[in-house]
Amino acid sequence: FAAVHREELLKLHDQVVSQTEEKIALAEECARLQFAVARDKRASADMAQERRDAKAALDEALSKSSNAGRRAQHKLAELHRQERKLVEEIEQLLDPSKQAVGAGDDSSKHP
Repeated sequence: FAAVHREELLKLHDQVVSQTEEKIALAEECARLQFAVARDKRASADMAQERRDAKAALDEALSKSSNAGRRAQHKLAELHRQERKLVEEIEQLLDPSKQAVGAGDDSSKHP
């Protein structure tokens, strides 16, 4: 009876050792997976921050570009006004009949 009992105890002991080794292996794998998940979450958070930073930089560049575009349009419009004014002045100088009334029209003084 003692030999059978001892044999059963040895089998139970082997089962406990085997199960403990499996638990240790599973715990190690779980720790590796948790580390990988934490690493991936960190990488994902870093990429999200990079995307936010890039979007902010793009928005700022677009704003600056838009402002510069508006300034350029205003400057261009001002240059067009100046050009029209100069063309009118040149036309008046070349054609005295287009001169404004009272701007020195000498045609009545010369017979």
